[in-house]
Amino acid sequence: MEPLLCIGINHHSAPLALREKFAWDPAQLRGYLQRELSAGNADEVLVLSTCNRVEAYFAGVRVSPQVLSESLADTAGVAHSRFMEKAYLLDGEEAIRHLFEVAAGLDSMAVGEHQILGQVARAYDFARECGATGKQLSKLFQAALACGKRVQTETHINQLGASIPALAVKLAARLIPDLSQARVLLVGAGDMAGLAVQAFRKREVARFTAVSRTLESAQALASSWEATADVLTNLPSLVQQADIILTSTTAGSYLLTEEMLRAATAARDGAPLVILDIAVPRNVDPASRQLPHVYLYDIDDLEGQAAAMQGQRQQELHKAQRLVNAEVDNYHHYLQQQRLVPLIKQVRGEAESIRKAEFERALQKMPGVDPEDLKQIDWLTRSIVKKLLHHPTLHLREQATAANGRTELYAEWIKELFGLSHE
Repeated sequence: MEPLLCIGINHHSAPLALREKFAWDPAQLRGYLQRELSAGNADEVLVLSTCNRVEAYFAGVRVSPQVLSESLADTAGVAHSRFMEKAYLLDGEEAIRHLFEVAAGLDSMAVGEHQILGQVARAYDFARECGATGKQLSKLFQAALACGKRVQTETHINQLGASIPALAVKLAARLIPDLSQARVLLVGAGDMAGLAVQAFRKREVARFTAVSRTLESAQALASSWEATADVLTNLPSLVQQADIILTSTTAGSYLLTEEMLRAATAARDGAPLVILDIAVPRNVDPASRQLPHVYLYDIDDLEGQAAAMQGQRQQELHKAQRLVNAEVDNYHHYLQQQRLVPLIKQVRGEAESIRKAEFERALQKMPGVDPEDLKQIDWLTRSIVKKLLHHPTLHLREQATAANGRTELYAEWIKELFGLSHE
């Protein structure tokens, strides 16, 4: 298989202020993929970008890791040195194991959350639609997705875990004792907002206002969430009326500025305002933390909440890790077998060449043979060759999955036995 490399940053290694620089829209992401392929830096490229991570996977790498990391940093408008201070480089089996753990939810801020599996699937689908993936990354990501699905199906880690929106709602419940009476302002229309609504409703919250750029889109959201509809241009007045604001849009600039929130708090007579900014890039100016009666939390602030829940899930985590280990081993066996495919084809090709030559030589000594008899002779010789090669090739495949380090030795023996090229 061709060289595999992963370069990335996540919530463990880098702050939100750096991660949000890589929150590219589809056009930016497509442009990056196309530039990497056009430059010949790699044969295949795929970017997994979520609120907690950005990871670029490369197969068939043709340049140094530095060239690839410089291109990533340049595209995000980040100094390469700053990026590399927080980035991790994983190659080969290390990259494979990492991706499997990501897809299984074991590397998430809220360990066990199931949204990551859909995010991995969408990243793969997008790269495939852009023509940026080939056999190697396709097989890798399909195997990782199968691993994630197995962990979700065979463990209860998903049920014991919590999504980012659920963690945000749990935090809000601690800050506002009578949460059921809270007025919630939802700025954003994606999956995160929908999950937040579900989490709020479990705590008997009933008053929601859905905000969007147009009234039509806001009304569509309000209908599905049983909320009141409004538009972004009315945010200043809406902020004054809310107890909790949850933002999750992909806007490239702050929707809630310090100036807007300062004016709103002045008109609220000291009423506390809880703001849960789970967007990447952030939707709320972080300087607003300094305002009186404003309690602003971004996605990095939720990491402590997630860590506190870890102890409740250790048994399921161990089970999930065992499943990931098994799936990584299965994929390793697949790779080992793939390395032997060219040799097995070479053996069969050599055998077929010999069979065909001997068959042609025999025909010269049998003039006038009936065509039907020729077909039978041809079938017979093919069958003999196939049966003769069955056990050697089967044994070779078994050695590839035995993890005993003897695969290359067996391959050399096969080459010697059949007089094959060592190239």
